[in-house]
Amino acid sequence: MAFVSGYAHAQNVTAPDSTIKTTISSPTLTNSTDSTLNLELNKTSAVFTDSAATIASISYPDFSDSVYSTRIMAIQNRVPLAYNEQVKRFIDMYVVYKRDLVSRILGCSSLYYPIFDTVFARYNIPPEIKNLAVVESALNPQAVSRCGATGMWQFMYYTARLYNLKINSYLDERKDIIKATQAAAQYLTESYAEFGDWLLAIASYNCGKVNVERAIARSHSTSFWDVSHYLPYETRSYIPLFIAATYVMNYYSEHQITPTPLDYDLCSIQCVNVDQKISLAQIAKVTETPIDELKYLNPSIRFNVLPSTDDGYTLKLPEDKMGIFMAYKDSIYSLSRNEAVQSYSSYAYGTHKNYVGNTDGTYIVQSGDNLYGIARSFGTNIAQLKEWNNLNGNYIYRGMHLKVANNTIASAVKLKTKAKPIIATTTVASASTATETPKPQGKAVFYTVRPGDSLWLIAKRYPGVTIDSIKQVNEYAKWAYLKPGTVLKIVI
Repeated sequence: MAFVSGYAHAQNVTAPDSTIKTTISSPTLTNSTDSTLNLELNKTSAVFTDSAATIASISYPDFSDSVYSTRIMAIQNRVPLAYNEQVKRFIDMYVVYKRDLVSRILGCSSLYYPIFDTVFARYNIPPEIKNLAVVESALNPQAVSRCGATGMWQFMYYTARLYNLKINSYLDERKDIIKATQAAAQYLTESYAEFGDWLLAIASYNCGKVNVERAIARSHSTSFWDVSHYLPYETRSYIPLFIAATYVMNYYSEHQITPTPLDYDLCSIQCVNVDQKISLAQIAKVTETPIDELKYLNPSIRFNVLPSTDDGYTLKLPEDKMGIFMAYKDSIYSLSRNEAVQSYSSYAYGTHKNYVGNTDGTYIVQSGDNLYGIARSFGTNIAQLKEWNNLNGNYIYRGMHLKVANNTIASAVKLKTKAKPIIATTTVASASTATETPKPQGKAVFYTVRPGDSLWLIAKRYPGVTIDSIKQVNEYAKWAYLKPGTVLKIVI
C-alpha cells in the first residue's frame, strides 16, 4: 500500500503462437520502485546469468492470446478484468521467471485465502481482490519494503494508525493476518464508495485517493484505462499486474506449477483473546506446539512475551491445539508471570544446532528437538516427516529414531553414492575478493530434485558436499521449499 509502492515492467517476451515456449529472456526490471515483489523480481535479474543454461533447457507451456483472453473472461466476476499485452508480460513473469515464488504463494494461500474470503465477505468486497496481497507482498506477512511499508497488505506507519492498527514495542499489527486484512478491506470499501469502480479503488491502494481524483479530473472519465494515462507511472502497471496475479492463482495448473506445502501441518486456525501477560514459550510447551509455528501464525508479535493490556490480543492457534490451550490457560498465565522479555533474534525454544543424521537415513531425537527444526535441518518439511514416520501429531521424544529420508532413496544413496545425476556442468571461477561467507569453489553440476528427496539426501550423493554448501549456491526459495523438479546447483 503506502501510496508509493510500484511494480516493475517485464520485458516483452516474444514466442511463436504454439503450445510450448522454449526460448525466453530475462525481464528488465525498474530500480525506481518500492514494492516487496519488485525486490523479489530483481533477484531474478541477479541470478539469471548463473542459471541461464538450466532455464533455457526447460520447456514451459505457452498459449495463444485468445486462450488467455477466454480464461480471464471466464474468471471475471464483479471486477472487470481486461487482457492486453501488458497483462501478458506479467503473466509470463509469474509462470516463467518466478515459478518457485508462485509455488510458495500457492502453498500459503491455502491458509490465508479463507481468512481473506471471510473478511471480504463481511465488507461485500469482490473475493478476487484478495489476489492484491499477492502483488503487494507475495503473501508474506513479514514483508517490509524499502520505504517501510510493512506486512501482507503493505501499510505505511501513518496509514496503519488511521485504520487503528497498533504499532508499539510489543506489536506491529500491520503484520497481523486478520487485523491488517480488515484494515485493507476498510480502505478498499471507502475507495469504492468514492469512485464507484473497483479498478480505481485498487489503483488508489497503490497511489492514494488524491492521485486518482486528479487523474479523473484531467481525463474527464471514470474508466481506469482512460484514467491510467494520468496516474503515476508505477500505478499504470499495478492493475495489469493484479489481473496477471488473478489469472495465475486460477490457472497455475495449466502452466505445470504446483503448490509448495506449508512447513506446518495446518488445516485451519482458531482465535482466542488473551488479556494477561503471556509467554509464547509457555504456550509452546503446554500445547506441544513448535514456537516457530506460533510465530508463523502470530507474525505481529515482536517479542516472546506479550504484556497485559486492556483490550488484550487475539492469539491465533492451530485448531487442534485450542482445546489444550483453553484447558490449561490459567496455568500458562501463571507460568508466564516471571518470564523475561526477549527479542526473537536472541530467543530460541526447542532448537538444536547439532543435527547429525545416520547413514541409514534416520535421526535420533535429542532433548529440545522439534519437528520443525529437524525438518528444516534435513531439507524437508513437517508433513513429509510425519508421513515417513506415521505420526499423527507433532509429539516426539528423546531417543526416538526418526526417518529423515525416504527409505528406498536412502538405501540407493548408501549403495550408490558415486551416482551423480548431472544435467549440465560448468566451472566455478575462483573468487577474486573475500566475502563474509565464501561460496564453495570447484566444479558445478545441476541436480533435479526427485520425489522424497531432502537436502541431506542430496548432499550424501556427492562426496564432500554438505547441506550448507548447497544452501550457499542456491536461491533461498529453492532449498527452503524443496519440491520435485527443482534444479539445484551442486559444487563438488
